[in-house]
Amino acid sequence: MLGGIGAAVALAVGFVGTSVLMQGHHASSDARPKGVSLAGSPAPVPVSPSPSYSRAKPPPWHTRAEPSLSHGPRQYRQHSPPPPPPRKLPRVMSGSVFVGVAVKGAIVSGVRSFSRATGARIAMVEIYTRFGAPFPGLALRRVTSTGARPLIQWNPRGVPLARIAAGGYDTYLRGYAVSVRRFGRQVVLSFGHEMNGAWNPWGAGHVRPSVFVAAWRRIHNVFARAGVRNVTWSWDPSRAGELPRPWWPGRRYVDKIGIDGYQRPGQTFAQIFAGRLANIRSFTSKPIYIA
Repeated sequence: MLGGIGAAVALAVGFVGTSVLMQGHHASSDARPKGVSLAGSPAPVPVSPSPSYSRAKPPPWHTRAEPSLSHGPRQYRQHSPPPPPPRKLPRVMSGSVFVGVAVKGAIVSGVRSFSRATGARIAMVEIYTRFGAPFPGLALRRVTSTGARPLIQWNPRGVPLARIAAGGYDTYLRGYAVSVRRFGRQVVLSFGHEMNGAWNPWGAGHVRPSVFVAAWRRIHNVFARAGVRNVTWSWDPSRAGELPRPWWPGRRYVDKIGIDGYQRPGQTFAQIFAGRLANIRSFTSKPIYIA
């Protein structure tokens, strides 16, 4: 189901988040639902206690990195080492399914045209904004007018995280927090996404994990002191890059985990996400979705 949804939405817009909330092994038994529902669908989709796996032969081990889309068929040597066994996904204890999109520019018309093309009700709309910029209230009102919840990717490009952690941006943060509180609707807020990757200046190799964690906690605490109750804190590591645990702010500071990953032709969901999901489940049972 995930692959089918992902294929459809990827054709319609550049980036799409097909999201699944998952509770870990510590979920209580009375919290397990009998199924999950696709956003807007009338009936639940049954979920077995353990996921099923494809018996299709995986590609050779040396082609498991992101495959090239610009070349013809690859030639494999006959004596390549056998591929490792497929990884198992963490058991899904409870959850729901919803579809989200990332938009740039015309928010309302983009969401509506995508919904018409796919038949999916869009539950979340992602926008990107720079840390230090004003609160994007107009954009968020446009998102909520479509019936979706806004997800803000709040990126500190050009902003020293050590200065955030030391309180150098507290005045800006207090103003932003008040704006969020006055907005009134629920807002999903993600600071410094894909922090465990080296491709962002706030990430691995550029900033120590402890500094990122201190900055995250400082932001969270400023919002808490301002009495903001309508924020869902989403911590969004990448399925690639370093192991994310050193960047984990702690359960008190995170509500949901939005893992990032891109499924290329010929790759399975397990090949992309299984290893990272298992690692995240080793230190937290917070809900996980595909951001």
